[in-house]
Amino acid sequence: MKSITSVGIDLAKSTFHVLAVNRAERPVFSKKIRRDKLMELVTGLPPCTIFMEACGSAHYWGRRFEAAGHQVRLIAGQHVKKFVVGNKDDAKDAEAIVTCGLRPKTRFVPLKTGRQLELQALHRVRSRLVRERTALGNEIRGLLYEHGVAIPQGIANLRAELAALGDEVPALLRKTMKDLAKELRTKDVRVKNYDLLIARENADNPVVERLMTIPCVGILTATAIVAEIGQPRAFKNGREFAAFLGLVPMHTGTGGHTTNLSISKRGDKYIRTLLVQGAQSGLRFTGRKDDKLSRWCEDVKRRRGIHKAAVALANKNARIIWRLLTSEEEYKVNLAA
Repeated sequence: MKSITSVGIDLAKSTFHVLAVNRAERPVFSKKIRRDKLMELVTGLPPCTIFMEACGSAHYWGRRFEAAGHQVRLIAGQHVKKFVVGNKDDAKDAEAIVTCGLRPKTRFVPLKTGRQLELQALHRVRSRLVRERTALGNEIRGLLYEHGVAIPQGIANLRAELAALGDEVPALLRKTMKDLAKELRTKDVRVKNYDLLIARENADNPVVERLMTIPCVGILTATAIVAEIGQPRAFKNGREFAAFLGLVPMHTGTGGHTTNLSISKRGDKYIRTLLVQGAQSGLRFTGRKDDKLSRWCEDVKRRRGIHKAAVALANKNARIIWRLLTSEEEYKVNLAA
């Protein structure tokens, strides 16, 4: 047992597979173990590095293993998959986790605290409610369109049209629309309540306040990033953080010729969406300003179009966010350009 330096754990709901290796990467033991016996086994190991896939319950177990004196490294599942040799089973998965974790170029997922997961839960539930509200609005539009009622885009237009429905719509459909309008109002209230809860839970957070001084970064974006990124220094620089969010271009190449493609869209889709939507909103007003960042935005818009300019501004904001997270600096608009 003293020769163990690394451990790979294939997580599951009830039965786990644990593989321990020595410094030469030779197996010391490989065994299945029940959930209620896992901590007993891990506590009895000498201090070592524990590798796991970044999947369900990984952050929970990671915090418990760190409290037991071990170093925990979480790996994205798509990286582990490349190291599975032969037919897939729990033992092969644990072996692939260790093999991937010990490779020098493997990138790890930062371990989240319980507080981060609580804030992330608020965002996840709010995001689901927004999707459900959008689906409900589309259903209402489709049903009314079959009766000659074409509603312009925008949730405000939808609410106004529902309130003004008259005799041009059959009585039974009006009754149905009244019920759907009530459901829509309930969704609105629940989304607003989550907005207020997110704001209240982060009212005294100095990091959130500092991030919100960045143009195009509001309370939702700032709190979502704080909930996702607990260890900003896990990224070497701002570009690496932007790449983590999928805001840098992919590329392909052969024979010495490299071609840049669209952005990779890796990482957290929710945060990437918030950053891009915030940038799209901010670009509407850059033409009225004369600071360096606004002039840069206008130049990108003129050369590449508004959509690519929005992604470019989202990328720049991601780099600025990393800088503010890793230092005590305040946002400076001219330095940001």
